[in-house]
Amino acid sequence: MNKSQQTTIELKELANGKFAQLTLPEKIAALHDMSGAEQFKRILADPDPAAFLQSLPLLALGRIVHDIGPDSSLIQLASPEQVRFLLDLELWEEWSISLEEMHKWLEVILESDSSIAVSVLAQLDLELLLIYLKKCMSVGGGLSDIINSEDFQGEWDHTFDEIFYLHFFDEDQSELILRMLELLYNEHHSLYRSLMLGVENDLITELEETAWQFRCGRLEDEGLPATATAATLFAGTVQK
Repeated sequence: MNKSQQTTIELKELANGKFAQLTLPEKIAALHDMSGAEQFKRILADPDPAAFLQSLPLLALGRIVHDIGPDSSLIQLASPEQVRFLLDLELWEEWSISLEEMHKWLEVILESDSSIAVSVLAQLDLELLLIYLKKCMSVGGGLSDIINSEDFQGEWDHTFDEIFYLHFFDEDQSELILRMLELLYNEHHSLYRSLMLGVENDLITELEETAWQFRCGRLEDEGLPATATAATLFAGTVQK
């Protein structure tokens, strides 16, 4: 038995009964052969689960999420930068984002503490949020004199401030989006206003190009190709 094999066995033995006594690097090493679900259980049981989770390499965290899916407990523990990386892997389908995946992730983000949710949303690329919103809604009104505008005479679903007026393309998703926008309206008003102006005025093709470039840059920093997704990176690695 070589030294590496012996170390692996020792780590597994400690992981079974004395996991909390391991150093942080040893804990991370001991996770290697566990399923994503078991890894996350170990992290949640740790005396300092946030420090443990935030110390994981991004790809290791991505592998866990590919196994367990979106999870509000993970959002509570992860750094906003980690969540952004996870969305880089989970949301994109070729050159644009999956609305279905975005709905899932937005729901778990909003289930977390409001301050955490705001921090995560503020860390995401503005262009990413605008792509999502432009696929789901339109905005009228704005910062000009809306009383005499044609927009003011239209049929709208909601307004928070009688400045921006919202119309949703899919009623089933309107509640989720309203929850996000109400949170930002109350706790990060500058981001709310930027989103309203962007949905009203920006072109989705330009937003997708910019968001794609930002994503590619972050993936390249991790040594990953621009086309990397969770499905391609972790295919066949999920343990039952």
